[in-house]
Amino acid sequence: MDAAMEARGVYDDAGTAVIDGRDSFETPWVDVAWWVYDSTLRACRSNAIEGLIAGGLRSGRPGEPGGAGIDDILRENLKTIDERIPGVDQGAILHTRNWSILVNDSWLLGGVHSRAPFYLASERRQDNLYLAPKLKVFGRELANLRSFGYQIVMGAQEVTGEAAVLPDTTDPKADFVRCQSNATEYQTGENWRVLEGRIGQPWD
Repeated sequence: MDAAMEARGVYDDAGTAVIDGRDSFETPWVDVAWWVYDSTLRACRSNAIEGLIAGGLRSGRPGEPGGAGIDDILRENLKTIDERIPGVDQGAILHTRNWSILVNDSWLLGGVHSRAPFYLASERRQDNLYLAPKLKVFGRELANLRSFGYQIVMGAQEVTGEAAVLPDTTDPKADFVRCQSNATEYQTGENWRVLEGRIGQPWD
């Protein structure tokens, strides 16, 4: 996982390297990030899934942002992906007890490096994207997808809603350093607001 280790400094500077007292760049946690990346890459390239699902998590508790999101029903229907069985019967939604920002970025990079579409399970509005002073995880995902050249389109079927897709001619040049640098840039000031939009509304 040399690519991740090269990014250690920017994650440290952003305060995202250590989650709940656990250093994401130390063994075995950095291995989890690699396994998730490998699982995602293999699943996307094997055509086991048609794309990945990005969105905020929903538990059904009062006070959560309204609208759709990733819940147990969606996980059951579309299956999940984690670090346990690389490339075998994996699903479209990241779901692991060993979650960290680094693991989430590894999942996203696995999809981007596969040029996979990302179907959006949540609306692109402030309560799903940003909680001062930082991006929420869904906001971080969208910030990186936008920076890597993805565009917002409507899914092939109405039921799929919005998707972020990578044009054929775009080289995303995506890596861990850019993942954290993009997040830092978008959560500075009001930069995150370009991620907002009505359903089907393209990014500027």
